[in-house]
Amino acid sequence: MRFNCFIVIILWAFQVPMTAQTFSEEELDSIAYSLDLDNVVITAQYEPTHYKNALQQIQTISKKTIEQRGFTQLDQALAQLPSIRFQRDPILGPSILMRGVSSDNVAVLVDGVPIIGRLDGALDLSQVSLANIERIEVIEGPQSNLYGNNAAGGVINLITRKSQLKKWRANATSQFESVGIQAYNLQVGSQLGKLYLSATGRYLEDQQYPTDSLRVFEEIILSSGQEIRRKKFPWNPKVQKNAGALARYQFSEGNELLVKYDWADEVVSNLGEVRRPAFMPYAFDNYFTTKRSDISANFKSKPSPFLYMDLSLAYNDYTRLTDNERFEFDLDARNEDLSSIDTSNFDAYFAKATLASFYDSKFNFLTGFQLNHETGDGERVLDVTQEDSLKVRATEYAFFADVKYKPSQRLESSLSGRFINHTAFGFYFTPAVQTKYLLGENLTFRGGYAKGFRSPALKELYINFIDVNHDIQGNIDLLPEKSDDINASLDYSTLWNEANVNLNAKAYWNKIQDKIILAESEPGKFTYQNISENQVYGMGVGVSIAKGVINFSSNVGIGFWDNQLEDSSVTSPDPTPTFDASNNLGIAFHQGLGNFSLNHRYIGKTPQFFVEAASLVENVLDDYHLLDASVSYKVWKNRINLTAGAKNLLNISDININGMHTQVSDTQLVDRGTSYFVTVNVGLEW
Repeated sequence: MRFNCFIVIILWAFQVPMTAQTFSEEELDSIAYSLDLDNVVITAQYEPTHYKNALQQIQTISKKTIEQRGFTQLDQALAQLPSIRFQRDPILGPSILMRGVSSDNVAVLVDGVPIIGRLDGALDLSQVSLANIERIEVIEGPQSNLYGNNAAGGVINLITRKSQLKKWRANATSQFESVGIQAYNLQVGSQLGKLYLSATGRYLEDQQYPTDSLRVFEEIILSSGQEIRRKKFPWNPKVQKNAGALARYQFSEGNELLVKYDWADEVVSNLGEVRRPAFMPYAFDNYFTTKRSDISANFKSKPSPFLYMDLSLAYNDYTRLTDNERFEFDLDARNEDLSSIDTSNFDAYFAKATLASFYDSKFNFLTGFQLNHETGDGERVLDVTQEDSLKVRATEYAFFADVKYKPSQRLESSLSGRFINHTAFGFYFTPAVQTKYLLGENLTFRGGYAKGFRSPALKELYINFIDVNHDIQGNIDLLPEKSDDINASLDYSTLWNEANVNLNAKAYWNKIQDKIILAESEPGKFTYQNISENQVYGMGVGVSIAKGVINFSSNVGIGFWDNQLEDSSVTSPDPTPTFDASNNLGIAFHQGLGNFSLNHRYIGKTPQFFVEAASLVENVLDDYHLLDASVSYKVWKNRINLTAGAKNLLNISDININGMHTQVSDTQLVDRGTSYFVTVNVGLEW
């Protein structure tokens, strides 16, 4: 039925009268702004800046790349970056590691507004839709001085589409994957003079195995000799729905108001084993529902040719429902007396105001204020208030400032700082300094130092997360994390034999004090705990070559992850080296209408640390390779883009775990195995 509806949408779109000349989305925006938007970044910048002129080293993922590679979720798009890894949980979803720093220290933003709703300290990036995303900007390393909490390890900023050249625009996408995934996107936009309006809808259904197969369990003998029962097909089905609306009004050049609303709903099903199959069979099932509702307003203004103001206000509502159901097969209904539903709800209020200067002089400044207020309540909240209706809250407000000094065309530096006041943890100051120096016409050095700060999240302090797969207790005695980071990089660009060649090298060191990790209080039960110190350090090199229709890039890196307990008498494991590599080949054909892409990702051995019986224990996940390939082709004057491809051609599904801290499993899921996909995208503008 959904497929038929999508065909109707396409047939309807074909009837719309077109002008004689058509442009792709990238061409339209480039014409409107006289810029190549793929090369322009805004994260941590005073104004839109070419990435080569940015003080920080910023990586971007364009809309074109997202479409050509068949990405439907944020984690898929980020997985190809060599500094990023994911740990996957069938219930909690994928959580990110950036340069070895865990996801609780990586801020995920949409147009500069933080996304809330972390479970076990991690944000499920598979819930973040890419339907209306123009590009993704990634900064590795701390940005606490400008973005505050959760930014000590890096920032991921999703930039939504906010303009178009033609009066009307419609875009519909349908994607089907052999692993049981079907995704549908519909976007419409209108440019009515100074007013731009757009709306987006998305539906994704993911069920790799038939329902009956999801209830099949098998007996596994671990390397220790222990026998356990586990699901034979571990990937849980889920359904995601997203909708959004955006309005942007440009009063005059440099003065505009943007209002957005986004809604999301996800249901993950965890079906239990059939019990007593011969007589009145039943099963215990779990349904995990996540609801998000986000509304934001942003006002930008240039009160003078030399000043720029930016004011953002946002409200985020996050609700997590866990439905524990006993399903009676003979009645084909749930047993209400033996079923339960519990709910956790979180609300976040966000405000940020900045003022920046653009004087044509050696000095420029940026200053601002930010407020974050979050509340939480529900059945899983720890009883810390002794009230019938439990509610926890945290408020953080901060003043920040940044001064840029550019004594010459070769040298540019910034000195910034953030004064933080947290209702539970008091005052803290995070300074940072960053420098960019042109060593030669084509050689650029970047380097800097920054301190970071992360207060424990409400979930880490107060929330118990307990289900059939997890038993995680909050800890009200947690301390905030404090970090130091040093980074340095070299970038070299040249034209060699009619090819654009870019070489880069980077090194980093990050130390987090009072790092928060999960500690096993007793077998199978965990609580959050501060350890003394967490260090990650490493280096990487990369090359990219573009000549004619061929684009090639390769990046390799090595890192070391080191954890130390406060008790110096306890021996901690030596740092485990981790290797990463990413190789990408793109070939355009048929006058640029077609594109072939081959992408390889190597994930080296991954250490995981746990506190068990007052000792630091390390697990090591084996290394593995991922290989994807896709081909895309545009027809009907670029209005239809057809894409087909294969993901995970090496058929990787799970990898071995060495050094078990608990006898739960000898392997860990990392992917689904080989899958094939086809995508149809229809874009019309008139």
